[in-house]
Amino acid sequence: MKTKLKSIFLFLIIGPLVIISCTKENAPDPDLNDDNNQDSVIVDADPLILSMEPAVGQMADTVTIFGENFISDTSRINVDFTGKYALILEASETELTVQIPWQWTGGAIRISIDDTFYSDIYGDFEWLGRPYFVYSMQPNEGSAGQEYQIRGDDLPADSTLYDLRFEGNIKSEVTVRNSFDARTILPHGVASGGLVKLTINGYRFVPDYNFKVINGGKWEPIGEFPNGGAFSNMAVFEINGMLYAGFGTTGSYDDFYQFNTATGEITRLADTPNTTNSPFAFSYEGKGYVGSGLFSYQNWSNIVMEYDPSTDTWTQLANFPGEGRSNTSYFQIGSKGYVFGGQKASGGLGNDLWEFDLITKTWTQKTNMPGTARELAASFVIDGIAYIFGGRTSSQELGDFWSYNPDTDTWTELDDTTPLGTRYGTISFALNGKGYVAGGSAYSEDGIAPRDAFSYDPVSNTWERISNIYDPEVTHTTTIVHNNAAYIFPSLYRDEMYKFTDQE
Repeated sequence: MKTKLKSIFLFLIIGPLVIISCTKENAPDPDLNDDNNQDSVIVDADPLILSMEPAVGQMADTVTIFGENFISDTSRINVDFTGKYALILEASETELTVQIPWQWTGGAIRISIDDTFYSDIYGDFEWLGRPYFVYSMQPNEGSAGQEYQIRGDDLPADSTLYDLRFEGNIKSEVTVRNSFDARTILPHGVASGGLVKLTINGYRFVPDYNFKVINGGKWEPIGEFPNGGAFSNMAVFEINGMLYAGFGTTGSYDDFYQFNTATGEITRLADTPNTTNSPFAFSYEGKGYVGSGLFSYQNWSNIVMEYDPSTDTWTQLANFPGEGRSNTSYFQIGSKGYVFGGQKASGGLGNDLWEFDLITKTWTQKTNMPGTARELAASFVIDGIAYIFGGRTSSQELGDFWSYNPDTDTWTELDDTTPLGTRYGTISFALNGKGYVAGGSAYSEDGIAPRDAFSYDPVSNTWERISNIYDPEVTHTTTIVHNNAAYIFPSLYRDEMYKFTDQE
């Protein structure tokens, strides 16, 4: 009996202590109710949508959702418009201000918290359609001065309705071409890229696009060349600080011009003796030299002419001893000019190399390139060594890379592949110890010609991506380096001239 009484006594004393201890352990932490700890709030009841104001709307409209058991942390709560998340502008426990997703085309609306969807579905909101639709902004990478395209449906014609910003706050003016195509020029000052934000007539295009800026050098348009669209692969050379350009057409244009880069003035000179397309060109000791090319379809020239700017006259020299040809790669090292490959009069392509002595006006055939015969290959010269890249055969584009040493008359294959892939008809030149290759023809699956550009370092034998060229489809052009800048003359079907400097 005493033992039983003792047990009851201990239970009466210890039991309440255990209950008190458990109660303290399970009691809510008062710190959880502190304003500084809202991220830790646990949802005790399912969110419930009671109404929306306005009750009708369209893509990108702002609406307020009224309800219960929401949370104010916008990083944890989402409003799902039939699989499309709305942009939440403001949030509280009873109100959510959101922007209707641009992809939404009507349907049910529901709430999720911490990626958990709740059973309440709201279906009383009336979708009115969309005032416009943007389905792409492209490309997703580029450089200052490059064209950027907005594509969609029912785009408004008034360009003042567009607010397009790079890196959040750098605004770019928009030009509307039609109801499905608007364009802008990537503004200078965009350093690294980031988000591209678009608002049209107050409607925010969501989601924002990420854009990558490619830096390295500066391309800029410098005006149109007379009858520029009629020329390609022009003959261009420099004499006494002036640039001279012409030929490059099998049409009726026998125009020949002097270009003063200091003033931008282009002066027409005496007509050329013929209208050969894709000839080679050199200059030395105050005279210019132009030869070979294509007179007309399947009618090649092997004529060589000398131009004297003091009299504005042409003199025919001894013919080029090889087959007449066009689309050659040519380069100059000191007093020697070199002509490589091209489309020959016999119908085949060449891998032969010819040297023209600009003092004696005589030709010597040199060692053939061991690689594939080709036309429209890129060429440039650095420190007395010539470099040849790419080109094409009758059935494929090429991407191999070679050097030629005139002192030893030897060829060396540097790479059978490069970051440029395969292409032909590119911009190519050397500037301040580096080679440059850009654009050209190498059509991708979407039919867009490349506008990317690369520099080559002969010391490390490496290529580096630089700023994209200004426009797409700059191909079959001629480039000359003058006063520490490269000047790109009209390309196939384009009137524009461009200038490149290796400084930003």
